[in-house]
Amino acid sequence: MIERIDTPKSALQREYERRFPSIDPNEVPDWLANPVAMEALDPDTVLKPWTPVEVVDRSVRVWGRRYDLGAWGLPSQIETAGQEILAAPIRLEIVPKGAPEAVTSDSATLVDRFDGRARFRSASLDQVPLTVEVISTFEYDGFSRFDLSLAAHEQSAVDRMELVIAIKPEYARFFNWVRPVWPGESREGRTHSGVIPDGSGDVYVTDFKLIFWIGDHQRGIAWFTESDQYWWPFRQQGAIRIVRHPDRVELRIGMITAPGSPLPTAATLSFGLMATPIKPLPEGWRNWRFGGQYDSRLYPHVVNHEVHWFTRWQIVPHYPVPRDVDAFRELFANDRRSGIQRSYPYLDVTLMSRGTNVIVPGEDFVFIPPEYVAFGRDWEIDPPREPGSLARVTTASGWADFALAQVKSWILEAGANGIYLDEASPRADMSAEHGMGYLDHTGKRQPTFALYATRDFYKRLAYLFQEYGDGIPALFHHGSVDYPYIGFADIILTGESMEGAINDWPGPDPPSYIELVPPERWQTQYIGKQLGLVQVMLPQFKSGAMQRFPGILQQSGPTRDMLAMVLLHDIHVWPIWSNARVVVDAYRVLAHFNTGTSDVVFRPYWETAAQEWVSPDGVLVSYYERPREIMAIVTNTTKQSLDVTLDWARVLKNKEITGAVDGEQPVLGKVNAIFRENKITLTVGPRDFRLVRISLDEYPVVDGIIIKSPRGAVVEPNAPIIVDVEPDVSVNEITVLQNGMELYRGSAIPEELRLRGTIGGIKGEPHRLTVIVLDKEGKERRHEIAFDIDPVRLYHPVP
Repeated sequence: MIERIDTPKSALQREYERRFPSIDPNEVPDWLANPVAMEALDPDTVLKPWTPVEVVDRSVRVWGRRYDLGAWGLPSQIETAGQEILAAPIRLEIVPKGAPEAVTSDSATLVDRFDGRARFRSASLDQVPLTVEVISTFEYDGFSRFDLSLAAHEQSAVDRMELVIAIKPEYARFFNWVRPVWPGESREGRTHSGVIPDGSGDVYVTDFKLIFWIGDHQRGIAWFTESDQYWWPFRQQGAIRIVRHPDRVELRIGMITAPGSPLPTAATLSFGLMATPIKPLPEGWRNWRFGGQYDSRLYPHVVNHEVHWFTRWQIVPHYPVPRDVDAFRELFANDRRSGIQRSYPYLDVTLMSRGTNVIVPGEDFVFIPPEYVAFGRDWEIDPPREPGSLARVTTASGWADFALAQVKSWILEAGANGIYLDEASPRADMSAEHGMGYLDHTGKRQPTFALYATRDFYKRLAYLFQEYGDGIPALFHHGSVDYPYIGFADIILTGESMEGAINDWPGPDPPSYIELVPPERWQTQYIGKQLGLVQVMLPQFKSGAMQRFPGILQQSGPTRDMLAMVLLHDIHVWPIWSNARVVVDAYRVLAHFNTGTSDVVFRPYWETAAQEWVSPDGVLVSYYERPREIMAIVTNTTKQSLDVTLDWARVLKNKEITGAVDGEQPVLGKVNAIFRENKITLTVGPRDFRLVRISLDEYPVVDGIIIKSPRGAVVEPNAPIIVDVEPDVSVNEITVLQNGMELYRGSAIPEELRLRGTIGGIKGEPHRLTVIVLDKEGKERRHEIAFDIDPVRLYHPVP
């Protein structure tokens, strides 16, 4: 729809009038009559990379996880990332008023099973004074949903209704939550991460949250809900608690905590659980790059990704229809010609244009999307966004069908093979037409959040790319980790929540990511291992920072400060709002090492000997390792330049350093390295990093025993004997023999031990060194090597 103005119309204005006529209220558009990708919601559909749901006895198995069923169809045990994480079965404790104990349930019975989901039913054994039924649904991606129906007598009341998730302490290190943003509230601080405090009893207490996750670096469990209906007291502080015991850490979700709380005669509640990681990380993901130039002749393994902002191809902001389909198609074709393999056109999931001036270069007229005129007010959340050119819409409306139809046309007509999803989580909505909202105890309508409808939207989106494109190349941009549906993307773009802190930085020096973001937040919110998604950091040296700190994008220091932590945590960067040259130079070093190959293992600083091998304090080291090579990221978190020593012997038990170069300046040659002692010393500037590429030689390891010396086919007659054991071997007794003659026996690894010439040798046969370890479990381990004694050194010793 084009707004009439008393000036001559341009050719494009007339063309748009033809392309976008008003929608006849008596006609139903095809995208509404035949919504696309509804096959994704079929219970037999299983999207990649997941596998069909298996039900074995009382267990549900999906990719990477196992849920054993207990009371109310809730998990009694969860296995994820190879470990069983629950310290006790998950409990739903509903205690009627005055009752001595909670309502008990029968055994969950299977209702139906499809490839994509399995459902179970359980009910309360006692019918008085409260009847409870729970439908438990487990889906192929590990999502589980529990729908409770409560029927009460007129005078029924509850003393407590609480969900208790008890996790083994070793897997309960971090937490992360997403809070609801009520109408009129700022979204600042919508998400928070941290370390679970030490102590006993209630160690962390907060109010109602939409999502709450607990876990470690590799795995965890998320709880979530759309609504706080029936929670009482209303929005109380203390509804959610982390309670620490010696043998478990409990996440307690207190839906009703006030004794004697009345219940309506019928009530329905719903919540979900999801064990993480959700899926495997994509193959070769470390070789993905976002922005910057990586010559395919030098880096053929690098996969380049490019985002296409809406200003380049939309008619007005947030109307997901190309202004010119041919030009839109050429956008992606040009990407392929320039070596960009993945292209991401922009979609704001919760915004739509109400109409404004076109953003087509050289044009000046107002365009109003006909779909907004016909349907927009039905798609808007309640309360709606303030008057203006943009409407806040919801995926719980026909907006989802319209937007997905456009995405399908992007794929089929223009060759799009990715999508950039902005503002990707639901907003507070009170609209009954959307299935949202409820009446509170005062009769006032309160909002809820369309997590389930948003999940269906992303299922359908992923289906479109799998059915008509080549995978799930969705780039999910949001400041929070929304577990119920985030797995339908491959990438999460994070870091925008830092903008406020960056802008509020007191100065006078430029903002420091090292100082602003504590390590636990990097480990919880900004790495993707617990999810199975690729994390990409969005720098925040935006207009506010640029005004306060002129030249911040040209300076290398602020960007290197950010990279010092980003690289340390194995994260990508989209090099906008930063010094792009600094970012690209660093990632070229990683590309040259080829960190994305299957033989590379990332060793983060929190896993390597508690960093006791790194000195002085304030230095953190993570590294990529392949059999004969290491790329180390050495980060100085202090404000002073430091001389750093890395005692690699503490972590490389069976390897020896044979060379080291500065990864960023390899032409400068070797870093100061003492190879004999497996130590490297180097200087790292304040709040900066060094990339050090290290070559290795590997010691032979047999049965957990490492023989570092002697080495080679011919050795000196008094060569040092250096032996060690792998970290998982506990030594009770160790014996060293030369040609069967005992050189050492003791409970400690020997020091200052040497060969004794040809002792015990037999002429014409090789000499043998044998190391025997009796471990503390009573197992005997043995490692033997053969060699010849250098006759020149034997008969003509060097003084």
